[in-house]
Amino acid sequence: VDRARFSEAALLQEASDRTGARAGGRLTDFGPDVDLYRDSLAVLVESTLREAQLREPEAFREFLLHLLGNRLRIQAAVAHAPEICEVELPRPLFISGLPRAGTSTFSRLIGEDPGVRTLRLWELCSPAPTELEHPWALTEDRLAVAEQLVLARARRGTLNLRPMSLFLPDECFYLMRNSFNSDHLHRAVARRPTYFRWVGQRDRRGVYAYYKLQLQLLLWQRACPPGGQLVLKNPFVH
Repeated sequence: VDRARFSEAALLQEASDRTGARAGGRLTDFGPDVDLYRDSLAVLVESTLREAQLREPEAFREFLLHLLGNRLRIQAAVAHAPEICEVELPRPLFISGLPRAGTSTFSRLIGEDPGVRTLRLWELCSPAPTELEHPWALTEDRLAVAEQLVLARARRGTLNLRPMSLFLPDECFYLMRNSFNSDHLHRAVARRPTYFRWVGQRDRRGVYAYYKLQLQLLLWQRACPPGGQLVLKNPFVH
């Protein structure tokens, strides 16, 4: 593994460079470090390279670049529409429970209520809009990211164990990945014991602050029904 390609400077530079094709030009602002994402990124990278025994390190690097790209687009949206930070969040209902206990089925069932706003897989994977002038647009690039997750699950043969769909509600830990602070990265993706212990010892108030901003961003794109309920789901985190 070429460790230089996994340095913070190299990752931030490439993530920024990849936004150069945008009509507004290259993005450089990753947002305030309220969630200490740089610290989490450093520990995640070091733990992964030493402990995870990845067969495809470049796939891991692409994953990191996607999350950094999310941060760039999130901050670009906030700069474009500062009112995002003022979006009122209705008190959410959190669905939690033991894994494989039916939380996914329940969240999808309750999501059929027209008065409920759930978070679908495609918007959890890429919470910021591609087109700031049309933030509600369902763009191909946002769908493609979620589609790759579904295809990866199918290749592993676990899609029947836990069905996934681009357009169904899913777990909101995806938003915490943009802070590089999610125990799911150890539990379900690869063994990273150093990272897992480090995350478990951290104060997550900053992570939740960034999580809240992302919820505001998603509701700015598609509001909660008037008088409705925001329903979030994650068996592990909350």
